[in-house]
Amino acid sequence: MEDKYAPVHAKDLRPPGDTDTDYVETCAVHLAKTVNESSLIVMLRPWSGRQEIRQNILAPRADVGGGVLERSALENAAAFKTVILIPCTFTDPDEEVGARYVIPELHELSSACVIALQLLPMGFVLDRSNIDFIMARHDAILETRVDYIKIDPNLEQEALRKSINLACMSWQCTLQRQELMLQEEPAQRSMAVLKKLEEQHRRLLWESIPRASMPHFPQVDAKLHETESEVGTYSLLSVIATRSSRRIVQAMDKMQQRCILKIFDKPHMTMPGQLESIYREFRLLSGMTDHPNIIKCHKMLHSSTRVYMVLDHAGQMNLLKVLSSSKGKRLDETTALHCFSQLAGALEYCHGLGIAHRQICLEHVIVQQQQRAGGHICRLVDFSAAITQKTSSTYCSAHGTLPCIAPEVALGSNYLPIKADRWSVAVVLLELAGGLSSMETAVGFTGTTPLKTAGDMCMRYFSQPHAHSTALACKSGVENLEITSILQALMRPVSSERANLSDVIRLR
Repeated sequence: MEDKYAPVHAKDLRPPGDTDTDYVETCAVHLAKTVNESSLIVMLRPWSGRQEIRQNILAPRADVGGGVLERSALENAAAFKTVILIPCTFTDPDEEVGARYVIPELHELSSACVIALQLLPMGFVLDRSNIDFIMARHDAILETRVDYIKIDPNLEQEALRKSINLACMSWQCTLQRQELMLQEEPAQRSMAVLKKLEEQHRRLLWESIPRASMPHFPQVDAKLHETESEVGTYSLLSVIATRSSRRIVQAMDKMQQRCILKIFDKPHMTMPGQLESIYREFRLLSGMTDHPNIIKCHKMLHSSTRVYMVLDHAGQMNLLKVLSSSKGKRLDETTALHCFSQLAGALEYCHGLGIAHRQICLEHVIVQQQQRAGGHICRLVDFSAAITQKTSSTYCSAHGTLPCIAPEVALGSNYLPIKADRWSVAVVLLELAGGLSSMETAVGFTGTTPLKTAGDMCMRYFSQPHAHSTALACKSGVENLEITSILQALMRPVSSERANLSDVIRLR
């Protein structure tokens, strides 16, 4: 039995060799003969004249660039119409140009449902190899703000009628949902009410929360002296450039001792989590840690607009700047191991207290350089993402940046922060001894590689035999058994297999 709803295409009605323009116009003529009087067919380009245009087909004028519909003709033709059908392929640039003029006019002068019939080009067979082409055309049509798109429609009369009715029903449901959403929107509040809410939020965040759960957070000092050159008794010297949004400023106290002010602008801090991060770093560096290779926080200042942490001045450069200015962009192996030992010792001390840093990188190690051999004094800074991990709990929030971030963190997996720190500190050693960007060169990622992709690349690379020695030698040909052994112990793709830092330090 013949299928009552067998597909009908305009190409079946025209001889071979017709262009896509012929195809679209043939389809329009077929639609004009098929649809009922409540429908109007609108073209996106002027009618070619190769076949007779029907009364219920409206096309742009050919004498105007891009083609525009005559407003009076559109108003008359669209009167009492509920559906406007637009046959198109969007393979013809003229159609895209025409759509910029035609479709806005339709929305302005008619309340009908505008449906685009996306026709497949002549001789086109839809399959997996060309689906991207069709979807690109579909997206281009969608951007014209039509109400509905039907791809490769069945043009048999009954099937087309049902398809149009379904599209109109979907469009009506969308309009009703939008109307309900608009009705549910709260009334706009006055500026006075908004200011009152902002003040309540400010008091809750900076007064109530600290008073209830942060006993060491200083109260607001409304009389704190603040100028462009001074804060309290501290003279501001120069701003230190960082990748963080926070301002880091070198300063001088009243005893003429250098220090660092870490500045937080309160208007930019709107969430309790941000406040908790400030307080956590303050407490970790002022009351919970005491190690020569960890920065010390001496006090916190709290004005009506800012919070200041007063930190030790640990040096003028971080490890990234040190490497960037060094010959071969690396340190000799002895100096690299000396710096690593200090950093590993500081980190092992933190881990013993159940503290994980979570942002170990070259930028977060400040160096004070001395003349004697191996005289670099390193201090670990920036504990803004640090957490206390008293149990074996795992975390999923990613902290850290390439190249030092542990692969399981980059992949978005649940991870143990202390074990992730072990990987990161080993990458620092690799960069110090092998040369800046050794990790990128060996593994093959770049600064623009997505984190998950880079994490997967690290997993696969360091699962290979001799990967650690190859990575160490890839930039400057460095061969050092002690450094390679440390990298092998700490840079293991399976985090549970990474050695304790205390064991690595003991081997040295």
